Amino acid sequence: MTEDGLIGFLYRGAKKITYHPSASTPEALGYQIAIFCNNTSVEAMKKGFDKIKLVTPRNVPTDKQIEECRRWTDLNVASGSEKDWECLLAKTLGDLRVYFIWGRCKYMIDGIKSIGSILYKYIINLDTEKLEFWTYVDFSKPLVEFDLNNFPHPKEVAWAMIEALKTVDDSYQTYSGSLDGAYGQLIELVNQ
Repeated sequence: MTEDGLIGFLYRGAKKITYHPSASTPEALGYQIAIFCNNTSVEAMKKGFDKIKLVTPRNVPTDKQIEECRRWTDLNVASGSEKDWECLLAKTLGDLRVYFIWGRCKYMIDGIKSIGSILYKYIINLDTEKLEFWTYVDFSKPLVEFDLNNFPHPKEVAWAMIEALKTVDDSYQTYSGSLDGAYGQLIELVNQ
């Protein structure tokens, strides 16, 4: 089973959510998003929300858009073409910092239209100012929420997600057996 997920924002009733392939578990992607929430103010997220433009793989990028996305492009994925948004935005997947901290990427692949089985959703709800963790067990409501204005340490957030997930899926196991091990694996991935 793959571990695909959705990440993104909800603000003023609008959704800007993108698809994240694989490693979307709480100890991997959940931890990374908790670090983002811990280091980015709610005001900065709200201010940046309107600057993000959703694109779909069906939209053909213009020459200007291709040039704007050059630093996030990886032609070794998907079709291998600059006319493919999945290639243009390959290095943005799972990393919300690209929209606010690193380079201010303007484009996000619309994950709502993604195909596949989604196991986890991490939604930064700017209307309620909470990080919501949703899971495959019940997508009708968040499994657990965290106040963005009184945000716990990222490790505590990831552990709370894992513990909440274990209450609804007693077969869930972390990869490394510990968040420190998962953190080490995450740092290795980031440094590659």
